[in-house]
Amino acid sequence: MTRTHTSKLAELRSKTDRQLYTLVARRLDRCGNMRAREEARRFLPYLSRADRRRIEQRLGELDAQPALRAACC
Repeated sequence: MTRTHTSKLAELRSKTDRQLYTLVARRLDRCGNMRAREEARRFLPYLSRADRRRIEQRLGELDAQPALRAACC
């Protein structure tokens, strides 16, 4: 591959990573129910290390809450 192709692939990967993090984070923020948490945990291996830590922290906060929200997105 040429340098241009490699650069374009890196840009695409970066954009996709941001979109995946945004998708998971928004779902947790809107729903926060058990189903959303399970989905977020399934996506953890595909997130960057920094994004994974943020989502894990958010999951910990939600798990510590006494009541689950009943509404789903």
